[in-house]
Amino acid sequence: MRRVLFVSWMLLLLVSCREIFEPEVVFVDFGFLVVEGNIEVGGNEDGLIRLSRTRSIYDSTASQTITNAEVWAESENGDRYFFIHNGTGNYLCQETIPFGQNYRLQIRIADGSAYTSAWLTPKRTPEIEEVYFEREEDEVFIYLDAAGGNESDYLFWSTREVWQFATPFTSFYRLDPDLGDLVVRDEVRNICFKEENGGNILLAETSRFENGKINRQMLTRIPEGSEKLGIRYSIEVAQRSIDVEAFEFWDIMRKNTDDVGGIFSPMPSIIPGNVRNVDDPEEPVIGFVGIGSTERKRIYINNGDVFPWRTQIPDYNNCVLQDTVLSFQFSTYFANDRFVALYGIETLDENLDFAIGYLTTTLFCGDCTLRGELQAPDFWEERW
Repeated sequence: MRRVLFVSWMLLLLVSCREIFEPEVVFVDFGFLVVEGNIEVGGNEDGLIRLSRTRSIYDSTASQTITNAEVWAESENGDRYFFIHNGTGNYLCQETIPFGQNYRLQIRIADGSAYTSAWLTPKRTPEIEEVYFEREEDEVFIYLDAAGGNESDYLFWSTREVWQFATPFTSFYRLDPDLGDLVVRDEVRNICFKEENGGNILLAETSRFENGKINRQMLTRIPEGSEKLGIRYSIEVAQRSIDVEAFEFWDIMRKNTDDVGGIFSPMPSIIPGNVRNVDDPEEPVIGFVGIGSTERKRIYINNGDVFPWRTQIPDYNNCVLQDTVLSFQFSTYFANDRFVALYGIETLDENLDFAIGYLTTTLFCGDCTLRGELQAPDFWEERW
């Protein structure tokens, strides 16, 4: 009897829990200012500041970049070095800002609101000694060696990866709509480039290392089979000396991104930045402006360096040869850009020197520009 009652209660509970609980959510878009970037001192490269506003996590629109602001670095002597907007929310300073003074960033938004950073002391960044990779059983690890200097108690690194990848099939022909026939392509679109900025926050306190020399700082790891190692891969690392306030800011950011997620993980911390509203210091402003010189170094890894590893690109797992298309079908079959022609099928008749049909595949499987860039980056060095 008890068993019957127990089963009855369980059925009742199952029936009563059919409605999905949806908590009431208040949608608030605070539109806080976000300031990112670095005041470059010493002339090694352009300074870059990026301005945007926060948006709700439920907002699927593109990032709300600010494109109509005035941005400049101001020295203690009153000299101004202007950052010019490049059309994408980034502001670039191509003037050489000298060492020997403190600076602060000044921002004036089109609505009249003004923001300023704290006074910042630029630091000289030591050179990167070496960037290198080591191949293990099923991964490649990329490391950095660097020596700290008198102004380098704390170091910050960022990375940018670029690699070549190939489509499973190569299309040598395209439809000429005027002729209604296939012609040889001016350029083959089977090898392209992809780019990715490193997502990890990389920091080090040089005093924790013997003689301030940093050895084997891991920048990233690439698993066996990654498309990054399929043809040719490059990684560039940027190194900057930062002060203790910047280190603490980025360390909190790192902990918030790396450590949060498990049930026993620490809660996200409040991240104080170094930019404030001139008229309303209590207004939240997100971000931290750095200052100093930047050192960079780049390495390349070829697929031969990890032979015999094979590349796997999940996006292409379903790529197969499609139907053979005969010449009288060209205009209709290739007109909508859903398919591309690979190579021709010759007739067995020795008196005929043209293809009677072409093997095909989908556009995605034969045109790499749908997931990458055909043009190589300016810095790219072809393998010898």
